[in-house]
Parts: sequence; C-alpha cells; structure tokens
Amino acid sequence: MKKHSPTKHQQDLSSKEITRGYKFCQGRIEKLWRQRQRVEAVLYMSVLVEFLVKELILHFEQIVEVGAMSCHVGFNPRNLYSKKDIENQPLGYLIHLLGTYTQDRKLVQDLREFLRKRNACVHKIMERRFKDINGQLKGLDIF
Repeated sequence: MKKHSPTKHQQDLSSKEITRGYKFCQGRIEKLWRQRQRVEAVLYMSVLVEFLVKELILHFEQIVEVGAMSCHVGFNPRNLYSKKDIENQPLGYLIHLLGTYTQDRKLVQDLREFLRKRNACVHKIMERRFKDINGQLKGLDIF
C-alpha cells in the first residue's frame, strides 16, 4: 500500500518540537496581549493558526487517500486543488481547503473571521492608526 508522502512541514518537526513551538507562541501571545501589543500578538496567532490548519489538511488528505486506496482507487487529494506545495499557500486558501474536508462549519467560520480581522489590521497597518487597529481586534480578546 502506497503511503502518503509527508511534506517538508511534517518531516522537520517532531512532536516535542511542535509542543515547544506551540508553548513559545502561546506565551508570546499572552504576554503581548496583556501589554496591549495586539498587532504583534495577532502575528503570533497567525503563525499558530496557519500551522494547525496545514496539519489538519495534511491529516484529512491522508484519511481520504487511505480510504480511496482501500477501495482500489488511485487518488491523491492534492491533485484536486493545486500542484503547488501546501506550504506556499496563503492562509485564506488553506482555510478554504480545510472547509472542503470538514463539516465543522463553526470552525471554518471562526477561522474566516480571524483571517478577516488579521487582514484588516496587518495588511492595512500603514493606512490606519493603532487605536483603530486595536478596536478591530476587540472581538479576538483571548483573556
């Protein structure tokens, strides 16, 4: 049986490294949020969200591929949406892909809302005042 080949994303990180990275980002987010450095905290949140969405997509791909192989169907889910490596996709596209694999509409909706708020503050940082940006991020209060 052909095994789904792991991406560079999976090959380079052990579970211990993933846990360490998660705890580091979580600690930075909490500290920055308390210090009202919202944009910086959102950047760390974005790193975590992107990593977790990629992991979910990769796991769903493996499930679909194994299911297809058990029915003697040669199927590579990645051929459906792009030949590019998943590592190079923007977060919005990754959330869209995740939405094709999961029935958890609330999760996808929450991820899209996070993306909208992140884009509103990060991508338009030069056009806005920090007071306005922090106002945009109020719905992301994590504490």
